[in-house]
Amino acid sequence: YDYLKKEDEKSIDRVMEEYRKIISNQKKGTRGTVPPGVYADYGFFLIQKGDMKNAKENLNKEIMLYPESKIFIDRILKMIEQWKN
Repeated sequence: YDYLKKEDEKSIDRVMEEYRKIISNQKKGTRGTVPPGVYADYGFFLIQKGDMKNAKENLNKEIMLYPESKIFIDRILKMIEQWKN
């Protein structure tokens, strides 16, 4: 809620920390993997922070776990490549 309301650096950092917790605790869950969209969302926040390498890794993890996301994620990956050039 804070992130959506404020979208400041502090709220982004708090949201990212929550995503890191979800990802690191994935093996404790019923399915043993993160829910759909978590790697994609975390990758998006990494893009905002300028960490393109880790952003791409997380986006590719999303595709690996949820192949149906490939069309959407591929668009984001193409935009990252365009920003680099």
